[in-house]
Amino acid sequence: PPHRLSENQVLQVAVKHHKNGNLKDAKDLYRLILSNSPRNADVIHRLGTMALQVEHYEKAEDYIGQAIKIGPATATMYINFGTALRNLERYDDAIAAFDAALKLEPMNADALFNKGRSLISNKQLSEAIEVNSRAIELNPTDAEAWVNLGAAQKAKGQRLESLYSFDRAARIDPDQNEAYHNMGTILLEMRMI
Repeated sequence: PPHRLSENQVLQVAVKHHKNGNLKDAKDLYRLILSNSPRNADVIHRLGTMALQVEHYEKAEDYIGQAIKIGPATATMYINFGTALRNLERYDDAIAAFDAALKLEPMNADALFNKGRSLISNKQLSEAIEVNSRAIELNPTDAEAWVNLGAAQKAKGQRLESLYSFDRAARIDPDQNEAYHNMGTILLEMRMI
């Protein structure tokens, strides 16, 4: 009889397709695995991350929510779940998902970064400043985290602090257009240019 691939071997091929952007083949292989193991949380989560990649946020929420319920839930699952919820503008739910990730991994800079973005969107600026500052402590060279901090500071009226944060982002990543745009806006508001 011909050699059959194990489920783990099929998963490895699917993940390779997924990483290489061949989403259709990856999806077909993930579904093949689920036809034999319908409660495989890892594969269901991977379908959710694929939905996130193509901006199908409702589908992503559904898949990743299922994976979390089946378990064991990981910090990455909660971060991806929160990202889907944030993109659906369900900020309180997204913040709760990022908190769940941080409960599992308190030093997870990605969870802090994403929680900070959600807090800004939810107009919880003081907490956003605190959370983004913690993300920067964990990863001081993350230009996007500096932009997040600057955005929260700017929204709170802390112009000088936000200028510093945007300047840090631009120094870390000279292609960080959002930082330059915000610096220019603040300097115009302050009549400094």
